[in-house]
Amino acid sequence: MAHTFTITITDEEYRAFSLRVTDPDDWVDHAIRNKIRKNMIWIAEEASKPDAFDANDKATVEALMVQEGDIMKPPKEYSDVVKAEMAKLIKMDTRVERDADELAKMIE
Repeated sequence: MAHTFTITITDEEYRAFSLRVTDPDDWVDHAIRNKIRKNMIWIAEEASKPDAFDANDKATVEALMVQEGDIMKPPKEYSDVVKAEMAKLIKMDTRVERDADELAKMIE
């Protein structure tokens, strides 16, 4: 599954943006991919918490880490394959879910 993001900016905003950025489309693509890269590292670091995975998922991740040669590496150096699997399996609420939970508690 892939996701597409669309934003709309005015002509004036585009002009302002393009005055300092050579290729605005490339800049946006790079900014999103860099944020994803940082989040994948964060997930890999969070994966060391005891409740990050259930037992089956933990075994799956560990086997993949051995296969990819990541078992002795720090999280920042895990392969993209391992980080993607961790992102898929990690037991963690998204920011939106956490914010909704906090708001619900405040309202109670």
